[in-house]
Amino acid sequence: MVENINGAELSWRIFVAKGVHYLNFWTRWNKECDVMFRIMNELSNRYSGHFCYIDYEEQEEASSQLEVYGVPTLLVFREGRIIARYSGLLRPQEVESIVRASDPARSHELRKT
Repeated sequence: MVENINGAELSWRIFVAKGVHYLNFWTRWNKECDVMFRIMNELSNRYSGHFCYIDYEEQEEASSQLEVYGVPTLLVFREGRIIARYSGLLRPQEVESIVRASDPARSHELRKT
């Protein structure tokens, strides 16, 4: 399941502090964001890690601080640090490769785009 962290009492900084987290910035009106949400939801049922999404427009401060300038944007965090950033619509196979590579034991496979 992909968790919506918009309006949550839990700060995004705390949210991404432990383990691996996939933070997908999206908007309601963007069709590519809808496709990314479905891809992330599917993968969240098959892989460990914390999958979540955050509304780019509603969470302007987080978007700005994390230097997110367009949607969809996927940020991969490990232990509170951004280890990868992907902008634009990705194919399901690409997202799955990112998720698999973000496993700490396989971190050498992850490449930033």
